[in-house]
Amino acid sequence: MELNNKQKVGQDEWFEYFKSEGHPLIRISKFRSGKVDMSLEDLSKQWVGWSEEQKLGFASAFSVKHEITTADERILDFLMSQGDERTILVLALCLTRHSDKERIVSFLGSRLLVGLEPKANIIQALALLGNPLAVGPLQQLLEVMQSQSKRDKWWKLDYVYTHWALVQLRAQPPAAFEELMNNADSELRDTAIQLSKGPPPPSWDRPTSP
Repeated sequence: MELNNKQKVGQDEWFEYFKSEGHPLIRISKFRSGKVDMSLEDLSKQWVGWSEEQKLGFASAFSVKHEITTADERILDFLMSQGDERTILVLALCLTRHSDKERIVSFLGSRLLVGLEPKANIIQALALLGNPLAVGPLQQLLEVMQSQSKRDKWWKLDYVYTHWALVQLRAQPPAAFEELMNNADSELRDTAIQLSKGPPPPSWDRPTSP
């Protein structure tokens, strides 16, 4: 993200914060900018003493590194085994850059029915990986969602993403997505139309609220 006339307004352990024209507050990962690094040995020592928010902050910053090295993959392996539901959701798109793609598909597929948080990041990651092994878990998620009575905006987002992912994996015909758009309410239709234009790119430098 290009920032015009950016002004640094603060920092914490993992992020720098800037203001810029048109962007009230932007946070940029220090892992992304190369200003910090972390070894698996150091992470494993510190992890147990961190709060849930500290763990989530680390995962958020680490997930947007420019490149994922072999050492970074070991950290991802650690986070996969130790991270809670929100940590995995934050890491989902980053995990698509892990070299063991089949293992990642299996892992992410196993997380689709775990917990109550929205699953759009995991669904998108599975679609981007393009492995047909993801079809079964996605279809299971869709069945569960169709039986749920609570259908808020997060349910709608996951529902659209799941249909979109199944089309990307050629487990549903594109006509199924078109039918979804024709029969959906406006909020769900807007999401479907956006996805029909292609997968949204990962957001490296994420706007945040003050």
